[in-house]
Amino acid sequence: MADDALGLVGGLGIERAHFVGLSKGGMVGQALGARHGDRLISLTLCSTACHMAPKDLWDARVRTAREQGMGALVDAVVERWFTPAFRNSSDPAIRRVREIVQRRGLETFRAATAAIDLQTYIFDEDDAGRQEADPSPMRGDVQRPPERAKLR
Repeated sequence: MADDALGLVGGLGIERAHFVGLSKGGMVGQALGARHGDRLISLTLCSTACHMAPKDLWDARVRTAREQGMGALVDAVVERWFTPAFRNSSDPAIRRVREIVQRRGLETFRAATAAIDLQTYIFDEDDAGRQEADPSPMRGDVQRPPERAKLR
């Protein structure tokens, strides 16, 4: 996926670019930084990791969505993404995220989980040690404590 992103930027005639990656996009950004850091002006990573949850967890989520619909995943997604205080607030973002997750199609969700599996496979711990870009990690996910946002 990092090579796809690089191909898109190159196809648009852009030599160097700022890259902001959120969640799966952050995984792509990490691979870009490790392999093509010279093509990045800056790299901002938010709520991401170089390794995601095990495949069986993602498979279980896809199975739940297939059997019960995407709505069955909404509460768990909101709980993972937002702090208790924010979840209990009246902020319209909570309602909007719930709607987005519920509307997401099963095939889109399955493709996203497959992309995570592939990205995890092609971006390993050795890539993290070869990071060429100077990333700016941002923590916004309650499942990723601040110490996991530090770079080696």
